[in-house]
Amino acid sequence: MLVACLPFLPRADNIMQAIRRPPSRALIISPRLAVQARWASNNLHNGGRAHPLSRPSIPTRRGPTSTTWSSSTFAARTSKQRVTALTTVLLATLTGTISYLIGLKAQGPANRSTGSGLSSSCKEPTRRDFDAAVKELRALLPEDSLALDRDSLVARSHSDWACEPLGRRNLVFGLPGAVLYPRDTQDVVNIVKLANKYSIPIIPMAANTSLEGHTGALTYKSNPSDAASIAKRRRGERITLQDLEPGLAWVVDVSENMNEIIKIHEHDLQIVVQPGISYDAINETLAEKNIPLFFPVDPAPGAMIGGMIGTGASGTNAVRHGTMRENVYNLTVVLADGSVIKTRSRAKKSSAGPNLTQLFIGSEGTLGIVTEATLRLVPKLPQRVGVSGFPTIEDAANAARDLVQQG
Repeated sequence: MLVACLPFLPRADNIMQAIRRPPSRALIISPRLAVQARWASNNLHNGGRAHPLSRPSIPTRRGPTSTTWSSSTFAARTSKQRVTALTTVLLATLTGTISYLIGLKAQGPANRSTGSGLSSSCKEPTRRDFDAAVKELRALLPEDSLALDRDSLVARSHSDWACEPLGRRNLVFGLPGAVLYPRDTQDVVNIVKLANKYSIPIIPMAANTSLEGHTGALTYKSNPSDAASIAKRRRGERITLQDLEPGLAWVVDVSENMNEIIKIHEHDLQIVVQPGISYDAINETLAEKNIPLFFPVDPAPGAMIGGMIGTGASGTNAVRHGTMRENVYNLTVVLADGSVIKTRSRAKKSSAGPNLTQLFIGSEGTLGIVTEATLRLVPKLPQRVGVSGFPTIEDAANAARDLVQQG
């Protein structure tokens, strides 16, 4: 009766007959027939009216399509699909296993323990390697660019500015084995390549103000140390510099010979300097040349550009002029393998790739040694000094906020 009322559904009778069949026989309905069945059901509840989206079926040349499959046909196709999928998974697993075994064999036993294809080239330095490296270093650097005396080692082992005094909380700052004073980028390259060859640790250093308390020669398992200092540490006693023996690390001090201004670009508001010059010396030189510009970052007195870059320094002018991250355009850096890179050009606006300059600012010498830096200069503004009193700290803070908001 339902089929007679819906002549626009040519196969609705087949659908209804299939629905009335017992569930023991598998039934597969094509998407088109399923839609037609849904329309038929809707029209039954709508008083037999035609569905507004209905349309006559389009005859095909292939003849009538069967609406049902036998159970055996469906089971055969399903079984075949499962076998095909299982075969694909097994082949992929076998291919991956073979590739892994081939790669593991190519790495060799030396690199297998690291869990990666990269070889671990870092090893503990030895006294023999240290002496061989120093011997080669004497042929590359002038005599005054290498210091092995205890006074020099002690001076570059810690900082009197440090927040954590030597020996407090049983901290041990080991002495370096040598202090090196490079003159230019090429000297730093030679030092780094030798250190790489003999696995000598390197600590770049500038003014050594170290207000954060982070300055100290590297410590490691084979670092020579006096037995008395070890015994004191176990007893919880204070350790002094006299308890320490020279280690096997190199301190690369840029403050002695790499402290020059390379070039001043007054019209570009830029200056190119070596890392061993202090920000005070930069501003004094600009004032002597009657250039109405200055470098605005002002951390601890005497702080040098190399250390300021390494620690991402700031200062009292940071509110108006920003920190080192906002005042460095590009860097010349010697990487761990001795290669030299320049992070970007002097152009203020640049969208050529990532900003590598920001990567090295705040890295504290762990990614490379900075040998040149292009810094931002700002115009000098008229200055007036005044003193104001406030009843509370909150009032003073609010006044400072209002001044900043007004520019």
